[in-house]
Amino acid sequence: MTKAEPFYRRIGGLIRDEIEDGYFVSDGARGKVHFLNPTAAAVFELCDGAHDADAIASVLATAFGLATPPKTDVEACLASLRAEGLIEAVR
Repeated sequence: MTKAEPFYRRIGGLIRDEIEDGYFVSDGARGKVHFLNPTAAAVFELCDGAHDADAIASVLATAFGLATPPKTDVEACLASLRAEGLIEAVR
């Protein structure tokens, strides 16, 4: 039996402000502000509890016209977003 990949969702209570070059995400509970570039912002938005890393990579491949889904890059971005406390795994 293989372990299912987790789905990801944004942490509640964060304030997102779209700017020209991505997002500012404010975490008032921790007193932090984060800047996300456009790609990280897209990954962050896809963390809605319904996408795992494979699904996020597939959506980005389609959106950016990539030949292959950027799974390694998406996994690195997800790890960074988790480390900063912006997303969590839901299973």
